Amino acid sequence: MGEIRQGDRKDLFLGFFTLASILAAHALGETARDALFLSGLTADRLPWAYLTIAGLALVVVRANSAMLERTSDKRWLLVKTMIGAAVINLGFWFWLRGDPPQGRAFVLYVWTGLFATVSVVQFWLLLDDVVDVAKAKRIFGPVAAGGVLGALLGSFVAERLVDAGFGPRNLMAAASLCLFMGASIPLRWRREVRPPAPVDSRIAFGSLGRDLRVLCEHVYLRRLLALVLVSTIALTGLDFVFKSVVGDHFAGVPNGAAELSRFFARFYLAMNIVSLIGQLFLSGWLLRTFGVNQALFVLPTLLLLGAGAFIVAPVLVPALIVKGTDGSLRHSLHRTGMEVLYLPVSRELRERFKGLIDGVGQRGGQALASILILGGLSIGLDTRGVMIGVLLMVAAWLLVSVLMRKPYLALFRESLQTGGPTWSSSKTPLDLKALETMLAALNSEQDEEVLVTLDLFAEYDRVAIIPRLILYHPSSEVTLRALELFTSAEDTSILPIARRLVQQGQTPDVRAAAMRACSLLESDEGLLESHLDDETPEVATTALVGLVAANMGKVDELRARLSELVLSGEPATQIALATAVGDRRDRSILWVLDDLLASSNVEVQEAAVRALAKMPDTKYVATLLPLLHRWQTRAPARATLRAMGDEALDVLAVHLADTRLPRRIRRHLPRTIHRFDNAKALEVLQRQLPAEWDGAVRYKILRGMGRLMQNNPALPLDRELIRATIRTHLRRVYRFEQWRVAIHKTMDTDSEVAESTGAELLAVCLREKRTNALERIFRCLQMLDPQETFKLYWQGLGNNVASLRAASRELLEHALPSEFRAPLLALLDDVPAETRVTRAGLVLQMSSDTPAYSELIRRLASDGSDTLSAIAEYHLAEMGYDHEPRPAVADDGRSTSAVAEVVGQTLSGLQLSGGRSGG
Repeated sequence: MGEIRQGDRKDLFLGFFTLASILAAHALGETARDALFLSGLTADRLPWAYLTIAGLALVVVRANSAMLERTSDKRWLLVKTMIGAAVINLGFWFWLRGDPPQGRAFVLYVWTGLFATVSVVQFWLLLDDVVDVAKAKRIFGPVAAGGVLGALLGSFVAERLVDAGFGPRNLMAAASLCLFMGASIPLRWRREVRPPAPVDSRIAFGSLGRDLRVLCEHVYLRRLLALVLVSTIALTGLDFVFKSVVGDHFAGVPNGAAELSRFFARFYLAMNIVSLIGQLFLSGWLLRTFGVNQALFVLPTLLLLGAGAFIVAPVLVPALIVKGTDGSLRHSLHRTGMEVLYLPVSRELRERFKGLIDGVGQRGGQALASILILGGLSIGLDTRGVMIGVLLMVAAWLLVSVLMRKPYLALFRESLQTGGPTWSSSKTPLDLKALETMLAALNSEQDEEVLVTLDLFAEYDRVAIIPRLILYHPSSEVTLRALELFTSAEDTSILPIARRLVQQGQTPDVRAAAMRACSLLESDEGLLESHLDDETPEVATTALVGLVAANMGKVDELRARLSELVLSGEPATQIALATAVGDRRDRSILWVLDDLLASSNVEVQEAAVRALAKMPDTKYVATLLPLLHRWQTRAPARATLRAMGDEALDVLAVHLADTRLPRRIRRHLPRTIHRFDNAKALEVLQRQLPAEWDGAVRYKILRGMGRLMQNNPALPLDRELIRATIRTHLRRVYRFEQWRVAIHKTMDTDSEVAESTGAELLAVCLREKRTNALERIFRCLQMLDPQETFKLYWQGLGNNVASLRAASRELLEHALPSEFRAPLLALLDDVPAETRVTRAGLVLQMSSDTPAYSELIRRLASDGSDTLSAIAEYHLAEMGYDHEPRPAVADDGRSTSAVAEVVGQTLSGLQLSGGRSGG
């Protein structure tokens, strides 16, 4: 019960007592039915009872599904079922007076089976609606314990009544009383009810075949049905063997009905005591520690061993042990695990198919088992032969349990998907209809739609069929994009229109682009010279570059003129100059970019870098580095460096290791290096990771490594380095959480600390650092296992929806490597922070001792993080604690963060204020 949270208690108590009343009534009825059946009929009639229950169960389950579809409140449906069952039990109490004929005992046996089928399904469907998987793991065990306790009390009352001389039929009156007493409990649940579904005259009986087809097409539901089916066949065969052995043992005993009643009451009492102990102390621990899939292996494994023992020695004691194992775990651990398996299924599918799965699986399994048993008996099989069949079905049960894991996790993973549809990496072939649609889209009034369509034509290599008249489009953006596409495709058919655009283009950019197209597609010296003195600088500049690159006209004079423009031209002219040089892709005029790259105008620098990207040269590596810190020039600078090859990568590796390089540049180097997308880039990042002192750069290194592994999982990853990084960050997450808890506890008890700004800032900073360290752990996990979706799980853990957080945690339990599973889950547990720290400290074997508050803040001031240290120094000065401020620049030349610099500027003023000293 230690795992139960404040918000769990109401659902737990209501579920506990509701299920207890249902199963107490069932235990009383079960004792009465077994005693009356075996005293008046032989065990070989049991298969016929199983068949009858199975046949009627289909009708009852379909009727129950129809009622679920039409009800607006499942609470009332369960209440009505419990009251109706109580009335029917009273009817049996009257009907069974005297020596009941055999037929009445047979009907009673069938009724108790049907009642269990309907009431338990309705109860768990109601409870499933109010929990997520995390809460289910916490409360389903205790709730199921309520059912076990109810069965225990029912068995105890049955034994007392039998010992007091009351006949078996009186147990039915006691069962009615239990149901009447528990019927009002479900109404205490506060539930948002949905409007009932519209009544359909074609009621559910006619749709059974369709539902079965849908069920069988759904992988997870199909396997869930198979699991219920094979387990029921095995347990039905086991029940037959047990009751056959018991019937033979009590055959000929005087007052057989009373003796059988006493035996079954005591046996079920002992069995339920064991079940209750297991439910309270074992089930929850198994589910939390090993997960639902592994926990479901326990019962079939034990039954496999017990069945083998009975086959060796087919007597009463092994039969009691096997049946005791079944009774002890079926309604505790196994039932809890089975209910958790329904949680990843949507509510609509649960309501539609849970009853069907339980009905078809349980009662259909009983029917199949009955047919197999009758067939075996007809050919002379004894109980040992039946138990061999049970053993085979238990083996199949284990196999299906193994096959459940993959679709179970897939459903949780699907619930976390928040993005759009997954696009295929291959392009869909264009047919005539698609081409007609794309051509029609070029006439759209929305410029964005036209631009996207032009990009599609380029992607499909269909530029040739774009109408040339698109160049007269009223949008200059569309005209510029079309000119770029036609020029890249070396389409000379656009030259007449391009010449006209040079003269009459709607903007200077369009006229310059048209001039570039003309100079690239056709070296028309006359056209270029005629525009050297064009009134539009962009056009004149483009013409000048075209002449110089083609060595036309008066070359020396034109080069001098070009040099003058490079040094003193207006920004618009210099941008046009850089663009023209890039489009020419002529290294003979690459010198033009030297001064443009050093321009103080960011737009000019951006244009120069984009031009250099089209003809990269390694001599510009050092020139490009300062451009990485500006977002306008970062992308083209990276593209250019990538195009320079491994020689540029070697230079970047040297700069990454240089701690004297300004942080604003270093922090962008890992992402730049990862763009090289090869083993050498990964080796550079791996070499720097353990030596990196700057948390921001270290984070960028991890991101870069993660992208490299995502693009090519075959790269030689240093897995031990990644595991060591995870271990380091697990300890950091623990310390951040421990320190944050200590600060909050001090704020609760010390009013001066509570009123300080620094304490609150430190708590916020530690929370963010905890989150950042956790993210780094997930990035490392993703590198270790690129096939897993740890990124998705991390996003789910940060979701505001509790069910998605629970789904993420459930997936993590199955996906985490064993080395990190326990510590990471402890650090992520959804419990109060102080409890989380205590548990995580035990798992990580780290000291939970926290120093005095002033000493703690001094430790934070010496932390490697500049931001955390700076805030801690601020708080030390704010509180008047003695401390030695850190220097603004480290001994090795490393610069501090911007936050540290800002905080440092405020310390002198704070120190003048005095405050509390010592500590």
